[in-house]
Amino acid sequence: MDLVTTTAVFNMDVPMTEIITKLAAIGFTKLDLAFDYCVKNEFISDNWEKWVYDITECMAKNNVTFYQAHGIGNIKEMYEKKEDPKLSYRALKISSMLGIKYIIMHPFDTDFGVYQIPEQYIKDNAMWFAPYLEKCEELGIYLAIENLPWSNSSHADDLVQLIERLNSKYAGICWDTGHTHLLGQPVSEVSKTKGHLFTMHAHDNFADYRDDHMIPFDGTYDWKQFLLLLKDIGYNGEFSLEAHHQTLAAKNEEELQSLLTRLYDTGKYLCNEWSKI
Repeated sequence: MDLVTTTAVFNMDVPMTEIITKLAAIGFTKLDLAFDYCVKNEFISDNWEKWVYDITECMAKNNVTFYQAHGIGNIKEMYEKKEDPKLSYRALKISSMLGIKYIIMHPFDTDFGVYQIPEQYIKDNAMWFAPYLEKCEELGIYLAIENLPWSNSSHADDLVQLIERLNSKYAGICWDTGHTHLLGQPVSEVSKTKGHLFTMHAHDNFADYRDDHMIPFDGTYDWKQFLLLLKDIGYNGEFSLEAHHQTLAAKNEEELQSLLTRLYDTGKYLCNEWSKI
């Protein structure tokens, strides 16, 4: 198991080439390209192909690869043509160009606490995701649908049924530890994703309904149990961190570097613990 971190540990104003260079200097070699944090750079411009070219050169220079990406767009509103899907599909094309294996997307869900009949949730999201999944299949990119901290999308059972309804080897789950923990769900909820788990978003909180996205062990999540359960269900992906709120709140460069170093060291420790199981 290798360590991955999101590029969202830096704010939207920092150029992607600078992000790659700084994360490589810390020790990271695999990254998660947060397209949802690229809305202030050339990704959204007509000059996006030059942006990709610069990123590709920077990756090679720093011996870094992009393992996965966080997609962008409202899947329901794209399907209903209420939202221009241009950037969402551009993210897919760029992922293909950069050799990214997984793209993570949010399902559409109701407001916090409003639970739908599972069949309706599954039927609707399967329909809304179908065109996007078709493009993923065409490009050879795996779609990882993320658990959210509200309604049906917070339940592994409903997500698994959605994946089974999509009926494609390119459709699976991204398990977000913080989203499940903030609701007070047991760590064992991840076991329900067996056979469908592609990747993860690993971060911590205090199970108090706040999505803090903290470095592992800064909250109360049981990381030892999580690793044991991942091993038990045969997970063969990477350990992908999405712990970025502390770095985004850093007051100066020294604090930022200290947090990034601790993030890296903690992630490597967990990867090492995994190898001992």
